[in-house]
Amino acid sequence: WLNVCKGFSNEIRFWAPTRMWAFAGGLRDQSLKLIPENLALRPSTLHFREKAPTPNYLHTQLGLAAFKRRKGGGLSGPSGSAPEKPTAKDYKCPAYEHWSAGGGAIRLDPRSQKAGGGTCITARGPKGENGCRVCWNGKGGEYHDRVVFYEEH
Repeated sequence: WLNVCKGFSNEIRFWAPTRMWAFAGGLRDQSLKLIPENLALRPSTLHFREKAPTPNYLHTQLGLAAFKRRKGGGLSGPSGSAPEKPTAKDYKCPAYEHWSAGGGAIRLDPRSQKAGGGTCITARGPKGENGCRVCWNGKGGEYHDRVVFYEEH
């Protein structure tokens, strides 16, 4: 998958959640030391309500590249399920919100007010922008340190 990311221009951006940090040797491959600039790699929790390791921890422990604002390519803020006590750096993925006229998830069943599924395209970002891109770290990497969490679904 690293080669797939490298095969596209930096204008095409990717993000990938990973739990491989938890397995011996899981992220120790030398090829991961140079994560392409168009890839934001988000360490994920193993279980609901757990905290994922910070990119700084993985950077210092494994030598993996940390995401650089305006440049890209590397470990960014972790992702997981909703924390018991969210902080200002925690961002709830809006793709799973109930449908509303102002945004959120799309309705798969027009008779229901509940979302049947969600997409990043139909969700709004933290600043109200159309099309949430927090997982990709935003336009210039402004969301690289955000912890993205998802409701259990």
